[in-house]
Amino acid sequence: MKLRITLFIVLFSTMSFAQQIALTSQYMLNEMSINPAAAGLRGNVQLGASFRRQWAGIDQAPVTQTVWGQGSLKYNFGIGGSIYNDVTGPTRRTGFSPTLAYKLKLNSDYVLSFGVGASFTQFYLDQNRIQTENPNDIAVLQNSNNKLIPDANAGLMLASKKLFVGISAWHLIQSKRDLFDIQKNVVNTLDRTYYFMGGYTFELSPKLDLTPSTVVRLMGNAPFTFDMNASLTYDKTYWGGVSYRFRDAIALMVGARVGPVRIGYSYDITTSALSKYNSGSHELFLGIDILKGKDKGSWKRRNRVYSTFSNF
Repeated sequence: MKLRITLFIVLFSTMSFAQQIALTSQYMLNEMSINPAAAGLRGNVQLGASFRRQWAGIDQAPVTQTVWGQGSLKYNFGIGGSIYNDVTGPTRRTGFSPTLAYKLKLNSDYVLSFGVGASFTQFYLDQNRIQTENPNDIAVLQNSNNKLIPDANAGLMLASKKLFVGISAWHLIQSKRDLFDIQKNVVNTLDRTYYFMGGYTFELSPKLDLTPSTVVRLMGNAPFTFDMNASLTYDKTYWGGVSYRFRDAIALMVGARVGPVRIGYSYDITTSALSKYNSGSHELFLGIDILKGKDKGSWKRRNRVYSTFSNF
């Protein structure tokens, strides 16, 4: 039985390498989720929430909820933060990540932003969700764990109304704690992750914009992966897009703006070997943009949908 529990933990440890930073398909609606330098770049205050159900049809597959906010401060500073809850089977990752950024205006078109952040994450293994042949099996009772682990992240972004390029690093401290504290040598640490992101908005017509973009992920103890995205925005109000995640999935995305409210939905079609066992992944996004100070400009004129940073 101890061997079975160990194999079970190894399985979820392997899955958690990809879930140490929660996966999302609509990160372009909240760039701060992968780069802390994006905090406050839009100028106005933003609040949002998202829900992701990954690999529908697979029992106890990852489910992630996130609530976040960001805005600008005086003296070119930006601030933000997120609260997240990521559950995979009997394991749960819950935490809070505050972010502070500084914006340096290079000229009338470009802004360079530097951001730093912290994360305080609680890792928990719920013994009540593990069924064993023998009730109160000691292998489960001794291995249940609850640890709060701090870490840090940092990033740079160069942005204009049409262009954005960024690089960020997460889990800079790389905690080496054994999250499960079992007798077998199972390594499950917070591995450093690097993001490289960029995109450009082309104005195809006065009301139609095309934004191709890409994100490259380099994660310790996980395969190299990248996303290639393209989105069309009509009248700064309605958008649709497609994203290809290397050897993993194709995501279809749609959304709309109703006044200050943004709504988005994405459906991931799995292309990996897991496609035989699930019916795809679903993700919902809800955000609200709050006017800054006395600026009474039109919502359509002041905000682009896909991270073109129309306000500095």
